[in-house]
Amino acid sequence: AVGEYTSGVGVILATSDGGITWSNQTVPIGTGLLSGIACPSLLTCYAVGSVSILATSDGGTTWSNQTVPTGIGNLSGVFCSTVSICYAVGEYTSGVGVILATSDGGEYWTVENIPSGTRTIRGISCPNLLNCYAVGVINNNSGGEILATTDGGVYWTSQNIPSGITALIGITCLTTSTCYAVGENASGVGVILATSDGGTTWSNQMTPSGIDVVNGIACPSALTCYAVGQGFFNIPTGLILSS
Repeated sequence: AVGEYTSGVGVILATSDGGITWSNQTVPIGTGLLSGIACPSLLTCYAVGSVSILATSDGGTTWSNQTVPTGIGNLSGVFCSTVSICYAVGEYTSGVGVILATSDGGEYWTVENIPSGTRTIRGISCPNLLNCYAVGVINNNSGGEILATTDGGVYWTSQNIPSGITALIGITCLTTSTCYAVGENASGVGVILATSDGGTTWSNQMTPSGIDVVNGIACPSALTCYAVGQGFFNIPTGLILSS
């Protein structure tokens, strides 16, 4: 689990007993807010955040900084298909969205070619080595966006989504065809979008009324999903949805 202390210093917590106890792991000096983590194996993990990508190959005993391309401002999400192939998403210091990729375990991170107009990218999911979906915001926060690649990131294209979506924050894909994306609409109401045809069509799912925003989603099976968010009838509280 990743985040930050009240002092603004980045933190990584770990458990090996199913969450009964959590312990702090040592991160490099100067690490700021950490927003995302992915562990493609028991020993290998990558964490991303403010101008940083951290990696461990010994289960978190040691974390080290990886070299980030110049101009990166904040990274909010990371996904690893293998211990060597990973994607990190976020934005430049200018606010323009960015997708970074590595195929050598983080020795080199390269910038992917994405459609212009992407403001920031907040989440990514890859059901296999070639297919990935990323979500974020376009045009100065004026609308949500879903990007997709079918060739391992060589080309990314924008997909059509329902009108009125202002931001998409999280995404999970069970297969190359079935994905769920979450965020909020122009009315400030949380939304869950779904596709069963690889993103050719995305549709709104029915959710309980009164939800302000949905931030993340995970699906352990084809029929069971859990989504997290905040606000219920404008009351500032956390919430968990299930299907």
